Amino acid sequence: MLLQGQTLGKYQIVAPLGSGGFGAVYLARDTWIDKQVALKVPHRQNLNFSELLHEPRLLATLDHPNIVSITTAEKQENIFFIVMEYVEGETLESVIAGGALDMQQPAARFDTRTTTG
Repeated sequence: MLLQGQTLGKYQIVAPLGSGGFGAVYLARDTWIDKQVALKVPHRQNLNFSELLHEPRLLATLDHPNIVSITTAEKQENIFFIVMEYVEGETLESVIAGGALDMQQPAARFDTRTTTG
């Protein structure tokens, strides 16, 4: 678990965004270029490096407007993490908690990264 204000390489943790089966996602600031990013930190840090690289390599092959883009994958201070674009918006989890979904709303309105882990 990362804490607000903690730094991981050049990234400063701003706030937790959510957690799922794969890992936890944090809003962070790239301190070199002053840009907000999302950091996805797998729960299972004990996997071998090639297993940790499986998801970021898969994400790097995708290019679609409804899928966040990956910037890089890094290992700093023995913590492996994936750096992704940060997309501000409601999480699907918060929309579902609010009651019935309006099926006429575009799916792109939801930020599903934080609920899929």
